[in-house]
Amino acid sequence: MTREYERALTESEKRILRKQIEETKSSIPKDVGLIILKVLFLIVFAILLYFYPKIWLIIILSIASFFMLWSLYYEIPDLIRLPKFLKKKEEVIENGIVRVNEINLDRYIKIANFEDEGNHYIVEYNGMLTLIGGQEFLGVRKLKNKIEQIEILDPEKTGIYYEKIKKTGANLNPYYVFKNGISDNLVESQIWEKLTNRNPFPGKLEDLDEFIKEDK
Repeated sequence: MTREYERALTESEKRILRKQIEETKSSIPKDVGLIILKVLFLIVFAILLYFYPKIWLIIILSIASFFMLWSLYYEIPDLIRLPKFLKKKEEVIENGIVRVNEINLDRYIKIANFEDEGNHYIVEYNGMLTLIGGQEFLGVRKLKNKIEQIEILDPEKTGIYYEKIKKTGANLNPYYVFKNGISDNLVESQIWEKLTNRNPFPGKLEDLDEFIKEDK
């Protein structure tokens, strides 16, 4: 049902990283310009307050200055770290590692936006059940026969520089969709306890029919 392995980057993945690097580099002048513009605005605000110390003006400019300083607090360090990050990303193109979590399935039940953590799926494959999903499945609405969770890492495996979900095989329609979460009875059941362990175990989707009837 599931297997995890590592491999080298494909030429397609290398092109994606190179494109991301070029796009980031092209945005640097704009980002620098916005930072300079915010600093100039703060200087103008200070001059205005010096010559026109009106209460209403102090309140308005203080609020505007707070949000500008807040954004600069994050933007300037990010911009300073950016060249080092881009250099590291360029190195990942040549010597990075792709970690793949491959999931095969025959059928599935969808739990829509479970606990605000994105869609979750109870999947069945060769008479085995397991639970997959979460934030990494954002944007995934339906599944196919094979799902690959792909992460591109540096050789030391300390950082993820690209990730995606790849679906191949036939399009599958869900056996059922829990649109409004799951019931307390399902949460407290033995089958849910097994599912949340994230380890495949013997079973079929029909084992959840009683909870589906309760949901309808």
